[in-house]
Amino acid sequence: MASVPTTMSLALRWRPQSFDQVIGQRHVVQTLKHAVEKGRVAQCYLFSGPRGAGKTSLARILAKSLNCERGPTVQPCQTCVACVEIAQGRSPDVLEIDGASNRGINEIRNLQEILRYRPLRGRYKVVIIDEVHMLTQEAFNALLKTLEEPPPHVVFVLATTEFRKVPLTIVSRCQQMEFHRINEDDIYRRLIFICDTEGIEAEAEALRLLARAADGSLRDAISLLDQARTYADGPITATAVAEILGLAEPAKVLRLARWLALGQTGEALTYFHELIREGYDLKNVIDDLLAFFRTLLWARFKTDEPVAVARDKDTQALIDELLPVLREEDVLRICQQLLECAERLRYSELPLLQAEMTLARICQLPRLVELEKLLDAWVQGRPWQWSPEAPAVPIQPPPGEAEPTSPPPTSATRPPRAGLTPLAPSAPPPTGAAHTVDDFIEWLRSQKEFALLFTHVQGWQVDEAAGCIYLTMPLAWKTVAETTLAERMTALRQAMHDRLGRVYRIEFKPAAGETATEAPPSDARSEARQAVESDPDVQRYLQVLGGEIVKVEDT
Repeated sequence: MASVPTTMSLALRWRPQSFDQVIGQRHVVQTLKHAVEKGRVAQCYLFSGPRGAGKTSLARILAKSLNCERGPTVQPCQTCVACVEIAQGRSPDVLEIDGASNRGINEIRNLQEILRYRPLRGRYKVVIIDEVHMLTQEAFNALLKTLEEPPPHVVFVLATTEFRKVPLTIVSRCQQMEFHRINEDDIYRRLIFICDTEGIEAEAEALRLLARAADGSLRDAISLLDQARTYADGPITATAVAEILGLAEPAKVLRLARWLALGQTGEALTYFHELIREGYDLKNVIDDLLAFFRTLLWARFKTDEPVAVARDKDTQALIDELLPVLREEDVLRICQQLLECAERLRYSELPLLQAEMTLARICQLPRLVELEKLLDAWVQGRPWQWSPEAPAVPIQPPPGEAEPTSPPPTSATRPPRAGLTPLAPSAPPPTGAAHTVDDFIEWLRSQKEFALLFTHVQGWQVDEAAGCIYLTMPLAWKTVAETTLAERMTALRQAMHDRLGRVYRIEFKPAAGETATEAPPSDARSEARQAVESDPDVQRYLQVLGGEIVKVEDT
């Protein structure tokens, strides 16, 4: 049976072989170069940083620089026996140890025995321990003395992605160098160079998606490029990369983001479920939404993003549409909700429900009102009214997607979310009706939302001085009436303001022949309450802020 031919992966083929080929770690490269040139190479280095940043690659390059036949030199020849053997991973003078699988004290003792002998061919024995934080405490203790007084022909390079897990006694014996996450633009340019050299055809947006998905790891980006080249039937397109990574198409993310920003809960959740049914990864959708609102936030601040992100015309169009609608505080709270959701998704046993709740909460977030405007309304004695602008023209659907049968609701058919409840006019009173309390109560009895409240009302009495309406009803129905009143209080205050020009307090009295369980307030307390409620400033607070006087105490 014929064997399937294999080829070297792009990640191995494009592994840096010299200092000049290392991307994004200029501070480490410059330090090591100067150390080699000036003969100040330390006997132990600790490389820490994220995966795929070049830690073990730089350790190999340092070994080449020290053992090259033309060295020590910062420009290894790449052709001598030492350079070739180190590049192929078979040099007897360079020991690469996996700390995760060789983590015990016995392995360290064997290493100490080997280090007693001089190098076979080169000038130095270079010991590279990868993922050194995985060593046991006993192994670290055995390594301490060797690191403190190593043989003159030995150079240690310890590499780790978990710097905090390395004992301080080990760190104090090393020169520690922190590797940075590689910039997205640097990864993008490197991918372009590799594609040009390898003859790979790829869209710019596809390479941008690969660079973003790599999350600062050049090795991951090259591996993803290799996978995309195998998957794509022809040039690598953004659609193919999105399918590999489980990303939603940018136009679909923009549509979902628009409905979230405008507070359209039903439409946002329905479209979100469509994306999940199409197979898009839940976490990727949340991350893409967060990336868009982050871009919107920087645009709202009128500041360029610290990491340049290319914006296509659809993204810029949506940003221009939402800038007049959302303030900085609104976008900040949306980003906060998405950040918390992304964190909870890592541990939640019901990730879909967690995401649904987050999106619904974003749609229901009340808009913040500037304090100056609220105070200005209070000073002028008028209620605060807020009516956001109607949303602009909807985004065109992505290519190949059918146009929705009906346009999403706009502010004309469904009001967006609001902050303080606006005291907008209710249904107009009947023609010729007098704006009296009696007419108002009769009108309330005819309204469906207040029907349960007034079903068992046997009569009412108005105290204009106290600003109170007393409703008489059987005690058995008092609890139900109080519950209904609490649920409808906002709408009731609004109706009072529009029809009566003031807001009354509602209290309940027992019907004839029944005795209230609560003792009536004393005359002094009643007079104090009336004085507070009749105060003009208090009336303005109640009218503008929608407050309610719960208790009056003497001071």
